[in-house]
Order: sequence, then structure tokens, then C-alpha cells
Amino acid sequence: MKRVAVCSYWYPPMQTIASLRVGKFVKYLPEFGWEPFVFTVAPRTNRYTRAGELPDEGLPDHVSRVPDPSVHALVDRFWPNADAPGGVPSVDRRWHWPRRLAKRAYDELLRFPDESWPWLLHYPRIRRDVARVEPGVILSSSPPATTHLLARRLSRDLGVPWVADFRDPWSHNYRLTRSSIFRGAERRLERRVVSSVAALTTVSPGFRDLLVSLHAKPTFIVPNGFDEEPTPASRAGSGHETRAVFTYTGLLYDTTAVPLLFEAIDRLVDGGRMCARRAVVQFYGRNQAVALEALRRFPRVRPLVELHGEVSHERALAAQQAATALLLLEPPEGWALSLTPAKLFEYVVAGRPIIATGMPGGEVDRLLRDTRTGTLVSTAEALADLLAMTAGRRHRGDALVPDADRSVIAMYSRRRVTARLAEVLDGVVRTSTARRAASALPLRPAGDGGRSAG
Repeated sequence: MKRVAVCSYWYPPMQTIASLRVGKFVKYLPEFGWEPFVFTVAPRTNRYTRAGELPDEGLPDHVSRVPDPSVHALVDRFWPNADAPGGVPSVDRRWHWPRRLAKRAYDELLRFPDESWPWLLHYPRIRRDVARVEPGVILSSSPPATTHLLARRLSRDLGVPWVADFRDPWSHNYRLTRSSIFRGAERRLERRVVSSVAALTTVSPGFRDLLVSLHAKPTFIVPNGFDEEPTPASRAGSGHETRAVFTYTGLLYDTTAVPLLFEAIDRLVDGGRMCARRAVVQFYGRNQAVALEALRRFPRVRPLVELHGEVSHERALAAQQAATALLLLEPPEGWALSLTPAKLFEYVVAGRPIIATGMPGGEVDRLLRDTRTGTLVSTAEALADLLAMTAGRRHRGDALVPDADRSVIAMYSRRRVTARLAEVLDGVVRTSTARRAASALPLRPAGDGGRSAG
């Protein structure tokens, strides 16, 4: 069986969507002729495990961990994350501007190219462990981009081809804020690092087109996906729930999407079309201070909102199954056209209609239409009408199971997605082997191209 060295900062037991993607690759790659060996970190804090741990479904003795010296692990000691499991974060207005200034300094000075850069200090040990495995190819997954720096050096030192997986863009990630000076340095660093890659993978056609335009490297789509195994039975909420339940799971981003949702609900409350007795909006996940901050502008919406804080992945799946409808909150802005959030694929198989905000014509809109699992809107007025219609159907007892296209959905099972990755790895190894064979051929003596003048 061929061997692949997988370099990823995120990996189980850390409970993140990135850990899920890489962990599922590791689980299914052996079915396609690849034996994965993982090189990652040992979590230094419980920031990503305190709400529950993701199981490692690969081979534990194939995982090599180094201590995590990353910046966020140090910051956690002095600036604890507010989203405790099951807890509700608070927004202390007295420290708003000092916190913003401190975060800006943190982003600009300590997080270049990302907060995981101290991981590179363990390079000698990682190189030794990777060399012992003798992989046929190296696979790195970002963010953080530090994994690509690590893989590039391993590829160069060991003479092994390298594939870089981009879950999100690197220097062109519009969710990251940097000054123009650091943004330019980051783009130059990306070009230099990616110049030696054998192939790139990413999650959407839009991201593929971006990477091709930046690097002109073979680039393949390996989308996010869903588990074919049955999800846990719903345990979220009461079986006697009489309200319409609109549920969001996952990390909340500080964009225009959450205020857009609350503006829509505020319109319904103002018009007497929605109240706390008949509807509730539930948030599960990290960074819920974003919701609290947005609620300051819409106080009439507060009685309809429940903040459950960070929960385990299993509980998040159960909450999805218990919902009347699922909320996908992406900003209706041009830069978000290529986004395909990983939780969208969990939503698609949860058996509940999806109500999405975002940009018409983007990747989310296309996938919802192809799978027939939901509707995307971009204005508060359209969102208000969709929420009211869904709540009305719930109270009338109408069926709310979407008429999904199962043949399209099946294309995104994690097993099928991993098969696509395995094809990329196979192709890279074949190309690398052919090049080595060609370079090993003896040089043919040059023939006498013509009579000499003597």
C-alpha cells in the first residue's frame, strides 16, 4: 500500500470543521490504496476539546504529535475564550476599544503568516518522523498556512512530491484583515511557497479558479462532504416543542449576515407576524458574542433568540435534526460567491429545509438548487417572508422535509470525496515516478549535425 504523510495542525480530538475534513480523509484513504500517517500537534489547551472531543477514526499509532507552541495557545492563558460549553458569552462595552486595538496588534504582529508559525520550531523532529515513514507523497491542509511551509520544506529535503489542500484561500481570504504592507508580504510568501507544489486541491469551483489564476498549478476540486453513517438520534429540545425552531450551528463570523437575520425578524415582530411564543432562533457554536453585539441594534428580537454556546459535534447534529429549518448565514457580498461552508453538507443531509443568506449565483445558491434542499435570499424583506412562510407551515402541521435530489447529494459523501483525493495523489505519484525515470536515462551522445569544415 502506498503511503502519504498528512501534515495538518487541525486533527482530532480538536473539535473543528478542519479536523473533521482531515480526519475523514485519514479514515477513508486506506480503501483507495493509501496508508496515511498524520503529523500534527498535541493540544496545549482545552479550547477546542472542552465541549467534546472528535474521535480519531484512523490508526492511533499512525499519528505523530509535537507539543503545540502556537500563539493562540499562549494567548488563551491570558485571554480565555468566552464561549464556554453551554454558556452564554457577554459583551463588556468598557473594554471594547482596548480589545479591538489589542486584537489588531495580535493580528498584524503575532499572526504572520498565522498564529501557528511556532510549530515550525519542531521541524527537525517532524522531518525525522516523516523520513522514517518513507511516504510516496506529502499532503498538507490549510488554514493555517504554516502547514504548507512545513510541507514545502519536507518535500524539498526528502525529495517527495507535495499536494497542498486549501480549505480557504490564503492571502486572498477576505475574512482576514491585514494592513496593505502585511497583505503584500503574505501574497509574495504564498507565491514563493506554492511554486514548488505538485498539485493543489480546494473545496469549490470558485476557489479553484482563484488558485489557478494565482499559481498556474494543476488544481482539483475535493469538496467538503457528509458522513454516510447514520447521525445520532435527536436529543435537542423537547418532543412537544410547539414553536418554529430556526437553528444555526457552527462558528459565527462578524459579517453583515447576522444583522440581516435580526433585521428580518424585527420586521416580523413589528408587524405582529412573529413572537417568542411561536418561534425561536437557536445558535450553537463559538463566537456568539457576534450575535449579542448585533442584538444591541434589535432589542425586540432578543426574546426570540437562544444562545447555547459551544457544544459537541454530536449535539450540533442532533440540534440540526430537531430544527424546523436550518440557517446558513453568509454575507450577500461579492467576495462570498465562492464560499461553500462545510456545515452546509451536514445541513443538506439533516432532512430539514435550509434558509440561507448570501449572494445569488454563488456556490451556496448553486448547491441548494442542485440538491433541492433550501432557498437563498439576499435582502431582509425576502428573508422575513421566507421565515414567516416556514413558521406558518410548521404551525399548520405541513410536512417540512425538502424534496431533495438524493443522487446529487450522494456525490458529496465523504467516501466519494476521499476517492477524488486519492485520484489526485495517484496522479502526482505517477508523474513524479515518470520524471525520475526520465532523469535517470543515460544521455544519448549528440550526433554530428553536419560535416565539419575541414
